[in-house]
Amino acid sequence: MTKQVYFHNDKLETSCRVTNTLIKYAESQKKDTTPLFTGLPCDKEYLTDTNNWIPSRAADVIFDRMRQMFDDDEIVYKAASASVELHSLGFLDYTARLMGDPKFVIKQAPILNRYFNRTEKIEVVGYGLAGATVKYSSKAKYKITLDDCYYAKGTLACLPKIWGIGAAKIEEETCCVPINKKGRISGKFYTIGKEKNVFEHDTALFRFNKDQPKIIGRLNADGTFKLGKTLYGAKYCTYHISWCPIKMFFKGFLYEIFTKPKVLSEAIEEMRRENDLIQEKYEELYRNNQKLQRHYVNTINALIRAIDAKDHYTEDHSLKVSKIAEAIARELNLPREKIETIKKACKLHDLGKIGIRESILLKPTRLSEKEWQDIKKHPILGAEIIKPLSFLTDVAVLVRQDHERWDGKGYPDGLKEDQIDIGARVITLSDAYDAMISGRPYKKAMAKEKAAEEIRKNTGTQFDPKVVEAFFSAVASNRI
Repeated sequence: MTKQVYFHNDKLETSCRVTNTLIKYAESQKKDTTPLFTGLPCDKEYLTDTNNWIPSRAADVIFDRMRQMFDDDEIVYKAASASVELHSLGFLDYTARLMGDPKFVIKQAPILNRYFNRTEKIEVVGYGLAGATVKYSSKAKYKITLDDCYYAKGTLACLPKIWGIGAAKIEEETCCVPINKKGRISGKFYTIGKEKNVFEHDTALFRFNKDQPKIIGRLNADGTFKLGKTLYGAKYCTYHISWCPIKMFFKGFLYEIFTKPKVLSEAIEEMRRENDLIQEKYEELYRNNQKLQRHYVNTINALIRAIDAKDHYTEDHSLKVSKIAEAIARELNLPREKIETIKKACKLHDLGKIGIRESILLKPTRLSEKEWQDIKKHPILGAEIIKPLSFLTDVAVLVRQDHERWDGKGYPDGLKEDQIDIGARVITLSDAYDAMISGRPYKKAMAKEKAAEEIRKNTGTQFDPKVVEAFFSAVASNRI
């Protein structure tokens, strides 16, 4: 039974462009790819979607299983170098084709690398018509593995294949992978023995227990070793990439005439598919967000119904305050979005009363000082209930400021004049006016004319003069 492997707490560092390439290569070789991802917390569909990412440790598991499946230590290089024929580069393939020739793709390699690699970085040291020099190194806290090295080399080697001129020649000048981690190289592999001696082994003879390793040198003091043209154990990898410029010229000429128009069409189609996918995910996100908003609104409505069960006055009061506030806001020529925010806040401005005892809310006589201090807490409580709902952030501000005064003597924060949101100033007047003309257990309803006199009397103290002017303009127009 395959051991279950989980990496849920790991960072997503490796693009599934890599795993897509490996799986497609295995399929092209008629292999059953199921063992590659068995036990991983992601299936084949996820691993072949080039928009997805996985932890580096999960990628290492798949690299290791590829070696076991093919019994070949260089299989990752072979898969990466075949990625063009397998069309596994996706949109990067089309981008590379449209750029015209390998030189421009190599030049853009550091930028392209960011789209599928979060652990290693590429730097182009130099480039020309027939070749380039690339430095490949790991980012902080990471180390390049043999598989990373093979995949990078395979990807770089395959680029000229896009224009039909064969794989690039790769010469490795330095490699940051220790020599004893390098595996089998052209039928040979190397180990480090006592006194830092480097032993060369024959792969075929080793399998039959007939290998007679020979010492070919010693590690340098810094842990490096020169083997042929390559210095192993260096701080970074350096690749020299070359291709045939004459072949590139003729291929490029024919490409521009016959192939590029088709590639352009394919690229546009690929962009359309990518756009459709983005649009689909956006719509799904939007739908989920709408469901979430409805859920929160339903929760708040349930709280409002709970308040109404304690005090039947509140529901009708909120609706009437909303209509008055809307009329005033229109007289002030406030933006439509602001008016909608004010209407929502009117509906929720008494939400904090859910935390006030019923005996206080319905008390028919004057409140004691302690009871009054409890009542004064309801704007804060209402705003705190709404605060976690990001789509009601503006509403929470108005709910908290509902009882502030123009002269700064209101509560809970003692704000004054323009420190108070215009929406809250509108609600304050609307709330006070409806409270005056509505009957309560502890008082009789006031006549509208008397209420209007009270508003005039408190202009510039409790109420914003500009809002009062808009109120009387709305009254004159029979909007209130």
